[in-house]
Amino acid sequence: MIPPSIPQDSVYTSCYCEENVYMLSKSFSSDPEITKIWDPFVVFISNSSKTVALWSQKAAPKPDGPVVWDYHVVLILKSKIFQYESHGTDSGLQHDAWVYDFDTTLENPSNFQEYVMHTFSDGLPPSFQSLFRVISASDFLEFFASDRSHMLVTAHGPDISADGGISTNISRYYSPPPLYHPIQGSAAAANGVIHNLMSHYVDMNRRDLDDLGV
Repeated sequence: MIPPSIPQDSVYTSCYCEENVYMLSKSFSSDPEITKIWDPFVVFISNSSKTVALWSQKAAPKPDGPVVWDYHVVLILKSKIFQYESHGTDSGLQHDAWVYDFDTTLENPSNFQEYVMHTFSDGLPPSFQSLFRVISASDFLEFFASDRSHMLVTAHGPDISADGGISTNISRYYSPPPLYHPIQGSAAAANGVIHNLMSHYVDMNRRDLDDLGV
């Protein structure tokens, strides 16, 4: 099975992996030629301390070392077409799965097994081990919302407001946000939800996720 390539017009914004994956999910999910063969899933990677060590990442301080993310998000396409192989009287069932990670140094997409082998490591302290939340792309597109408030940092210094007042607390983005409007899925919008990224997707201690935050 040959996976679809990333569309040439795909949007990538550094440090906004969840939004990059949202846009890619939207593109793949709207293509009937893809959805008739592949099931798309969104995978959030984090842990209770929000310190997961991942290898083969562009942001790693050293090429052969890990980078520690608070969370990371990738897209997986899982084949709907099963391939059967017969070995004498035994039959094996195989299926393809491919990982799309805009921040990996591996091929993009990467075969699932290759990605796991080169991205994660056994024997890490619990604070650096990865936990995973797997969500269908259709649910992600409908229920996810982010106002990007998690990327705001407060800098201390004089700033003159529009009314002439002086403020010493200035909020800026840790990394420049995408130019398009903040994401708000249709179900999230219908319920007035503007931000559930951290509480309902990244928080690996949370278990009551039936409503996905709406």
